[in-house]
Amino acid sequence: KNIEFEGWLSKTGFMNTAYQRRYFRLTGDSMLRYYKNDNAFTKPSGTLNLATVSARFDLLRKKSDGDDNYFMLNLSAMGGMSKREMRIKADNSKLLNRWVAALKSHKDSGFKF
Repeated sequence: KNIEFEGWLSKTGFMNTAYQRRYFRLTGDSMLRYYKNDNAFTKPSGTLNLATVSARFDLLRKKSDGDDNYFMLNLSAMGGMSKREMRIKADNSKLLNRWVAALKSHKDSGFKF
């Protein structure tokens, strides 16, 4: 699995809505994996297949809670019967733009941004 892009981001959990810092890796097989550390030999904490995920973001709008530099991943499981969202936040807008560009390069896999 060739790594196309990687780095630290913060994400909200499905059950725990507090941000958790995780190391993300985007690979050429359109998989987005996240880890508790940046050790290359660690088992991922989670894996997202970009063919089953859509994303949305707005870099210009500031949330009323002061939260910015984020995008949402909409996860549809079990043929669309279950819908969950994960908020992923970058440390700054430059890093967020780089992640968005890397993710958009996987639109041929079925990923919608």
